Amino acid sequence: MSDDGVGMGRRVLTGALLDFGRSLWVSPELADIHPGLLAAGFEPTGRFGLGFFSIFMWTSHVRIVTRSRAAGLDDTLALRFVDGVAGRPVLSAASRGEPRRSRHNSAAGALRR
Repeated sequence: MSDDGVGMGRRVLTGALLDFGRSLWVSPELADIHPGLLAAGFEPTGRFGLGFFSIFMWTSHVRIVTRSRAAGLDDTLALRFVDGVAGRPVLSAASRGEPRRSRHNSAAGALRR
């Protein structure tokens, strides 16, 4: 699956995304990470910081490949969950074989049942 969102950098992947019940979209941190986003009329669909975790109802193996808006293709990151929420996620540079879309504001995820 993939999306054309705003992309995520290291700070979001290791902070807001993993903090259950905390939404980046309603935090003061948003203006730091995505300056001008709200002024441009952005309206988030998420509000409660729970949506991402619903994927673990389906699978325990998840991989997210993404980068922040300011990053280049070589700065693409991969966040991997191999044991759902029971294990620690691993953040690393995306491997050459992982999808690296040319658009800066995208993320791709893979899951295995």
